[in-house]
Amino acid sequence: MLNIKSKTKLFAILITTALFITCGNTSLLAQPHGMGPMNGKGPGAKLKFDDEQKAALKKLGEEHREKMKTLRDDNQKLHDELFGLLKESQPDQTKADSLISLIAENRKKMDTAMFNHLNDIKNLCKTDEQLKLFGEFVDDFGKMHGPPMMEPPPPPQDK
Repeated sequence: MLNIKSKTKLFAILITTALFITCGNTSLLAQPHGMGPMNGKGPGAKLKFDDEQKAALKKLGEEHREKMKTLRDDNQKLHDELFGLLKESQPDQTKADSLISLIAENRKKMDTAMFNHLNDIKNLCKTDEQLKLFGEFVDDFGKMHGPPMMEPPPPPQDK
């Protein structure tokens, strides 16, 4: 049976892994370095947006990227501080618990920002076809950005 200290460490590792996987892969929404709507493969193209919708989407994307960058930077600082505690001979468990709570709060902010951004994109849709395509877009997005599936390693192969 795991003790509280082991559970806390496991929780921190799981949160960190989930954040690295989730935050590192936002290719459906943004092209790196402000290169535009992914060479015609971004949400505007997938949802068959007109020029007006694409302009509004671009503005939303810029705002979203800035917000997410701030949250990711905050997340990195919190993780650096958390794992820095492990360098101490006797890590302060109370401080670790506090940092883990702050990381969880930050994760909630990131998920809320992502949900709100997707809802803003949905609100740009004007036609039934665009709303249908948005549903497909969200399905694809959910597959890429859902919680990581932690599968056990395969059993050893007997030869």
